[in-house]
Amino acid sequence: MRTKHFIVLSILQVAALAVAGEVRAVDAALGLRLETLYNSNFRALPENPDPAVRSLLGPQLRLSDRDGKLSYQVAYNGSYSVYFEPWQKELNAWEQSVQGLATYQFSQRTRLTLRDSFHDQVAIRFNAIEQDDLTDTLDAGRSPFHRNSFGMTLEHSFSPRISGSLSIENDWVNFERNIRQSDSLSMGSGGQLTYAIDREDQVGVGAAFAYQLYDGQDFRLAGSRGRIYNAFALWQHRFDKDFSFSISGGPTLIETESAREVQVSNFGAVIPEDQPDPNSPVAEFVLFDPSCVVQPGSSFGLESACTQRTPPVPLSEGPPLAVVTLPFVGSDEAERDFTFFARFNLVKRWDNLELNARYNRTQSNAAGDAGTSTLDRVVLRAKYDPSRLWSFYASGSWNRRQRATRPVFAGDFIVVDGEGDAAGFAQRVEVIESLGDRKIGTDQVTAIVGTRRQFTRHLSGTLEFQYRYQFTTRSGRRDQRVDFFLLNAFFNYDFDPVRL
Repeated sequence: MRTKHFIVLSILQVAALAVAGEVRAVDAALGLRLETLYNSNFRALPENPDPAVRSLLGPQLRLSDRDGKLSYQVAYNGSYSVYFEPWQKELNAWEQSVQGLATYQFSQRTRLTLRDSFHDQVAIRFNAIEQDDLTDTLDAGRSPFHRNSFGMTLEHSFSPRISGSLSIENDWVNFERNIRQSDSLSMGSGGQLTYAIDREDQVGVGAAFAYQLYDGQDFRLAGSRGRIYNAFALWQHRFDKDFSFSISGGPTLIETESAREVQVSNFGAVIPEDQPDPNSPVAEFVLFDPSCVVQPGSSFGLESACTQRTPPVPLSEGPPLAVVTLPFVGSDEAERDFTFFARFNLVKRWDNLELNARYNRTQSNAAGDAGTSTLDRVVLRAKYDPSRLWSFYASGSWNRRQRATRPVFAGDFIVVDGEGDAAGFAQRVEVIESLGDRKIGTDQVTAIVGTRRQFTRHLSGTLEFQYRYQFTTRSGRRDQRVDFFLLNAFFNYDFDPVRL
């Protein structure tokens, strides 16, 4: 999956360089950012949370050019994160993100827009900037990941009243370890046609298709492939230049095919539920005995039928725990779900106040349970600028990511007596398929309040409070509730921009 991703990125970079051949000058702005934050539960544990204090220091670079047919802006943010509490050297790491937006005006009637964002982070961040990029749809907690989101839209006006657009999107997520999240790749395309009734109203229709690929997760859930078909109608209305809303929606078909194999630890290794760390050095082993055999005369048995277990022993003293890929025994039929996708956006502006309300129901490109999910998302925002020196902002959001079809997971194992060092222990050779409840997923409630102060022409400071409550329903395991808050204080020093 990673190889394909970098091939796509390379092609896009070459194309961007070719288009950018006419660029004459670039505005560059360099800055430094120092951030110190307190996190009440930085590992996102449901019980006995660990607080953390860390500081981040790094550069910020902005490049832009708005002359000619090609206009673009690119922002790079890098920072080195140092943890003061807990003091663990391995927690310190470099984080970085890049956002880019480019527009090419072929003519007065045709325009191409490209946008891309890349994140290389050690933990999910959900401040006001990341809310726009949807990175906060991932589960919270400290889990290093890479994510790249790319989109391209071609717009054309056929007449003063009729216009259309075509778009493609690519979203790639890769975690350092697939413990509570799944690596994923999502590709989609769509188009719409709109008709301007008058200056205030536009109506239209459109259709979209998306293909998603998820890796297996946590040595239990099988990976899957999803296809999403959506048709919609839309209406846009502008009350005046500072007050507008848009709404769209339509039926959606989701098809999911689960992978026919899953990675497991062999020889019946079981991590006890009271040990939250999956890398715990203690495990239990299932002993193979005649009670495992369900068919007389057969050498195969069911692991759940084995009644004897050894006492917990250190892994270093037990038989080797090979991680193997085993096939499923069960149906391979695709599951289907009919649902409804919709979008709503309301914007109202005054001289120094802006309010925004949004609702989206669409597919999630970053599900944590190895399968296609629907994402309901409500965001309310307010921004108030009483003067050139002060700015206040607040936002609240609710996300519900819910599995669209039933997940396939390892319900039981067909086992045989092990060989060599594993003789006498149950060795897994096939997986008995089990289907979970499709009503699994994650609910998140997030609140952000902040204020910004411009001290000098170059120096500004921001104080921000963030809170999140997260409830996760998991197939075959206990539900999980997590909440935590962050208090951030950061300073930006911006040098004078230069023309390159």
